[in-house]
Amino acid sequence: MMPLLGVPIIVTTKTFQKRKHRKKRVNKKWAKRYGFREIEIQDAEIFFADGKIFVTKKGCEKLKEMCADSQTARRAIKNAYTTD
Repeated sequence: MMPLLGVPIIVTTKTFQKRKHRKKRVNKKWAKRYGFREIEIQDAEIFFADGKIFVTKKGCEKLKEMCADSQTARRAIKNAYTTD
Protein backbone atom coordinates (compact mmCIF):
# COMPACT_ATOMS: atom_id res chain seq x y z
CA MET A 1 0.00 0.00 0.00
CA MET A 2 1.42 3.35 -1.03
CA PRO A 3 -0.16 6.78 -0.48
CA LEU A 4 -0.82 9.31 -3.23
CA LEU A 5 -1.43 12.80 -1.86
CA GLY A 6 -2.74 11.32 1.38
CA VAL A 7 -5.02 8.78 -0.34
CA PRO A 8 -3.94 5.14 0.19
CA ILE A 9 -3.51 3.01 -2.94
CA ILE A 10 -4.11 -0.75 -2.64
CA VAL A 11 -3.02 -3.14 -5.42
CA THR A 12 -5.57 -5.97 -5.69
CA THR A 13 -6.00 -9.40 -7.25
CA LYS A 14 -9.09 -11.64 -7.38
CA THR A 15 -9.14 -14.76 -5.24
CA PHE A 16 -11.25 -17.85 -5.94
CA GLN A 17 -11.69 -20.99 -3.90
CA LYS A 18 -10.09 -23.98 -5.65
CA ARG A 19 -12.92 -26.39 -4.82
CA LYS A 20 -16.46 -25.55 -3.74
CA HIS A 21 -19.16 -27.57 -2.06
CA ARG A 22 -22.85 -26.69 -1.79
CA LYS A 23 -22.94 -27.14 1.99
CA LYS A 24 -21.49 -24.28 4.04
CA ARG A 25 -19.80 -26.50 6.65
CA VAL A 26 -18.06 -28.70 4.06
CA ASN A 27 -17.20 -25.70 1.90
CA LYS A 28 -15.41 -24.08 4.86
CA LYS A 29 -13.35 -27.24 5.41
CA TRP A 30 -12.53 -27.51 1.70
CA ALA A 31 -11.38 -23.90 1.69
CA LYS A 32 -9.00 -24.68 4.54
CA ARG A 33 -7.75 -27.91 2.92
CA TYR A 34 -7.44 -26.90 -0.74
CA GLY A 35 -7.01 -23.16 -0.34
CA PHE A 36 -7.53 -20.35 -2.81
CA ARG A 37 -5.97 -19.26 -6.08
CA GLU A 38 -5.20 -15.71 -7.08
CA ILE A 39 -5.93 -14.46 -10.56
CA GLU A 40 -4.34 -11.29 -11.85
CA ILE A 41 -6.77 -9.02 -13.62
CA GLN A 42 -5.50 -8.19 -17.09
CA ASP A 43 -7.36 -4.89 -17.50
CA ALA A 44 -6.04 -1.64 -16.10
CA GLU A 45 -8.81 -0.95 -13.60
CA ILE A 46 -8.99 1.76 -10.96
CA PHE A 47 -11.71 1.79 -8.26
CA PHE A 48 -12.42 4.43 -5.62
CA ALA A 49 -14.15 3.36 -2.40
CA ASP A 50 -14.10 4.48 1.25
CA GLY A 51 -11.42 7.07 0.62
CA LYS A 52 -9.04 4.49 -0.86
CA ILE A 53 -7.89 3.76 -4.40
CA PHE A 54 -8.02 0.09 -5.45
CA VAL A 55 -6.00 -0.72 -8.58
CA THR A 56 -4.76 -3.73 -10.52
CA LYS A 57 -1.06 -4.04 -11.36
CA LYS A 58 -1.58 -2.53 -14.80
CA GLY A 59 -3.81 0.13 -13.26
CA CYS A 60 -1.02 1.03 -10.84
CA GLU A 61 1.40 1.53 -13.74
CA LYS A 62 -1.19 3.64 -15.56
CA LEU A 63 -1.82 5.71 -12.43
CA LYS A 64 1.90 6.34 -12.03
CA GLU A 65 2.09 7.55 -15.64
CA MET A 66 -0.93 9.82 -15.16
CA CYS A 67 0.42 11.26 -11.93
CA ALA A 68 3.94 12.17 -13.01
CA ASP A 69 3.51 15.57 -11.37
CA SER A 70 1.36 16.43 -8.36
CA GLN A 71 -0.97 18.78 -10.29
CA THR A 72 -2.10 15.96 -12.59
CA ALA A 73 -2.52 13.66 -9.59
CA ARG A 74 -4.77 16.12 -7.78
CA ARG A 75 -6.88 16.55 -10.92
CA ALA A 76 -7.17 12.78 -11.46
CA ILE A 77 -8.27 12.13 -7.86
CA LYS A 78 -10.71 15.06 -7.91
CA ASN A 79 -12.29 13.87 -11.19
CA ALA A 80 -12.60 10.31 -9.88
CA TYR A 81 -14.50 11.43 -6.78
CA THR A 82 -16.80 13.78 -8.66
CA THR A 83 -17.87 11.24 -11.34
CA ASP A 84 -19.09 8.60 -8.83
